Amino acid sequence: MALGRLGLTRILSSLRNFRPDGKIASDGFRVERVGSVAARFGTCPVENNDDGGEAEEKRKILNKLIYRARQRGLLEMDLLLGEWAQEALPKMDMPTLNEFSVVLDEESMSLYKWLTGQSPTPEHILKNQAFVSLQKAVLARIKQNAPEGTRANPGVPWLRGWEDRGNQ
Repeated sequence: MALGRLGLTRILSSLRNFRPDGKIASDGFRVERVGSVAARFGTCPVENNDDGGEAEEKRKILNKLIYRARQRGLLEMDLLLGEWAQEALPKMDMPTLNEFSVVLDEESMSLYKWLTGQSPTPEHILKNQAFVSLQKAVLARIKQNAPEGTRANPGVPWLRGWEDRGNQ
C-alpha cells in the first residue's frame, strides 16, 4: 500500500511540528528539542560558581564521558557503565574523571569480564580508582539481582566462545 504524496507530506509535517511535551507547535522549525536529547544522552548539570570556564569545561567532559559509557556497542556494557556513569561521575573530581577515561579506552569485552570477575584484572586497571568504584557497584548489582545458584564462580567465564562449539 503506497502513500500518496499528500499523505506523506502530512505525516512529515506532523512529525516536524511535534514537541516532546505532546503539544503541536505552530512553527515546526522553532521547536526546541534540547530537553529530550538531554534526557536520552545524559547531559549533566554542573553548578554555576562563577569560576570562569571551569564549570562549563567540566560539564563538557562529563557529557562526553557519559556518552562514551552509554554507547559502547554492547548492550550489557551500555547498561552497566551508562547507569553508573550517570550517577557517579558528576560527584567526581577531574583526576578521577581522567582515570575513568582510561577505563573507557579498554575493549568492551575485556572490561566486561574484568568488571564481572570472569577473568583477572590487569594491575594497571586495578590501580585505577574509577574502575575500583565501578567494579564494586557492578558486583553489588550482580549480587542483588542474580540468585547465587545462577552466578558463575569467580574466574570462570559465563559464556563459552565459538571455539567450544564442538567440545560440549
